[in-house]
Amino acid sequence: MSGFIESQHILSEVNNGRVSPSTANLYLKHVVQFYIWAIEESEIEINDEKATPFTIQFVSIKRSDKLAHLKPKFVVQTSDLKIRVPKKPESGLNPLTSESLLTFSNKLKTEPIEFKLMCALALLSGLRKSEACSFTQEALDSAIPTSDERTRYILTVGPSTGVNTKYNKNREIEASATLICKLRDYSISERRLKKVQKLKVRGQYEPLFISQYGNQTSPGTLGARWSDFRKDINCTLNNFNYSFHDLRSTYATYRLNDLLDAGLGVGQSLDCLMSWMGHNQESTTMKYIRYLKKKTALENKFGLLDQIMHDAIKNEGYTNELL
Repeated sequence: MSGFIESQHILSEVNNGRVSPSTANLYLKHVVQFYIWAIEESEIEINDEKATPFTIQFVSIKRSDKLAHLKPKFVVQTSDLKIRVPKKPESGLNPLTSESLLTFSNKLKTEPIEFKLMCALALLSGLRKSEACSFTQEALDSAIPTSDERTRYILTVGPSTGVNTKYNKNREIEASATLICKLRDYSISERRLKKVQKLKVRGQYEPLFISQYGNQTSPGTLGARWSDFRKDINCTLNNFNYSFHDLRSTYATYRLNDLLDAGLGVGQSLDCLMSWMGHNQESTTMKYIRYLKKKTALENKFGLLDQIMHDAIKNEGYTNELL
């Protein structure tokens, strides 16, 4: 019975916010181990089942990993002396809806070219905020067409081209010919070349996006600009609650749907997306499959996503410095 009293005390600590549920269960695990030791060493005698401090339970858990076919289930020992920890919801995907995409692209037309292109790299190539900010001239120069039609290109981002990728790994990303053309035009524009002259830190790689003060654009600066951009949109559309990272999720969701519609198998589609996105674990990419199963059809195809963004970046927009 004392085990129950101890669990009640720890539960009150959890409810009062002094102990987290996971820490509380760790404490209770030690309590269970103590009683098991004490009973085995005859330090405590249990003569009545009703007097037991807890009940040992064996739970069968179904496996879903790659080796599940060898051993479909495994059994774990637990007890009824525990605190229920609320499950954290799976980090949800929040790709832009068709309405939000149109609103986003229309507002983007009036933004500085640097902000446009960084948003395009996230939405059309799946780059993270830090990757878009650190995108280099060398990464752009690595672009090679995927076919004779030259409609799509493959580029290398990572240490070999000076781009700050997650896990510091090289990977190939894809980009449309229109995006490559706009990036190349910007790279040799008078506007950018003036900034290159101000560049304070010169190394092996030349950042494509440079602030008016001669620094590589930072993720913090891009994040602040995105917040202002989102506020401006919400003046007319109250439910535009997207983060910059949601542009990357939009790319992945629409691109995966496009690959599956083209007849590519689920495994091959996941391999392509995992490579382009730079995911370290297959489970991360699987989130997009689960999302598509919930959404039976996307209103926009990836080709339309290209079209919307190409329309937004076709002109240079305002020349005022906001980055």
